Amino acid sequence: MTLHRNSNNTPDPEENKIQPRKTRNKRKNRKRLAVVIVLELALVAALIVFLKSTSVESRFIRAVRHGVTTGWSESVNETQFSDSGAKHDTSFIKDEYDAVKSFKGRRFRDKKLGAIASEYIDALEGCAKAAKENDPAKEYDSFWNGFSQSYGRRVDALYRLYKGDYGLTFDEEKYSDEIDNILINGWSLEKSGQIEFRREIQKNEPEEGSEEEPTESVYYTATVKNDSGFDLAYFNVTVDLYDKDGKVIEEVSAYCDKIKKGQDFELKCYQTSDAEAETYVISSVESHIQKAKEEESKEQEPEENKPQSN
Repeated sequence: MTLHRNSNNTPDPEENKIQPRKTRNKRKNRKRLAVVIVLELALVAALIVFLKSTSVESRFIRAVRHGVTTGWSESVNETQFSDSGAKHDTSFIKDEYDAVKSFKGRRFRDKKLGAIASEYIDALEGCAKAAKENDPAKEYDSFWNGFSQSYGRRVDALYRLYKGDYGLTFDEEKYSDEIDNILINGWSLEKSGQIEFRREIQKNEPEEGSEEEPTESVYYTATVKNDSGFDLAYFNVTVDLYDKDGKVIEEVSAYCDKIKKGQDFELKCYQTSDAEAETYVISSVESHIQKAKEEESKEQEPEENKPQSN
C-alpha cells in the first residue's frame, strides 16, 4: 500500500486509516448484545402469552366454552324451553355449572370479566335450585316462575361474554343455531331495558245515532329499533302496570311481527282496567328470528291455510 505524504513529507494518518482491533471488537460485541436483547424480548413475549393462556381469565373462558358446548351436544337442551309441552331437560345447567364452579370466589385481574363470571355462576346456581324444587315435567308454571329470572341472568351473562372482547368463541358451522339463540335472547333482554313506553289516551266516539257517551281508551306505546342483526318473525313483551302504592293493576302485552333488520317498529298495549297506572315494569320479553326457510314456506302456503288478520 502506498502512503501519501503531506507537504512536510510526513504520512497523513487520516488519508488511509487502518481500523484498530479494539474498535472492531466493540462493534462485534454490540451486534452480539443486540441479538441477545432481541432473543430476551422474544422470550418475554412468549412468557407473557403463556401466562395469559394460563391466567384465571383464559381458563374461565375455556371452561365456559366446554360447559356450554357439552350442553349443546345433548339431544335435549335449552331450545325446548320455548314449548311448555316439551320434555324439559335441565341437564345443560349442570354441564355448565360443573365446568365453572371452581371459579366461584376467584379473583380476576379483569374486574369487569370477574363481575360477569360471578353473575354467571350465581345464575346457574339459581337455575339448579329452581329445577330441584319444581319438576318442569309435572308443574311447569311453578318451575318457570322460579327458574325464569335466573335463566335470564344466565342468558345475559353469556351474551356479554360472547359479545365482549374476552375470547369466547364457538364452532360457528357446528353451532350456528345455538349461537344465534344466544345473540337474539341476549339482545332481547338488553333491548327490554331500553324500551320506554308513553301513556296515550284514545277517544272513542259512539256510533252515529247512538245515545252512548264517548269513551276513552288508555294505551301505552313505544318505538323500538331492530338492531339485533336479524330479521325477526316477531317481538313480544309483557308489561306489569303498577299504581302509586306499588300494587299491580294489570298485566298487558305488546306484539309486533315480520320486522326487518334495521327497521323501527311500534309496540302498543292497551289497559282495560279503570285504575290509573303510576309506573310499569317489563316482566318478560320474547323474540324469534325469521329463518329463510320459514319465510319461504309461508310464501308457498295456500291462502286458505294462512291465518286471517282481525
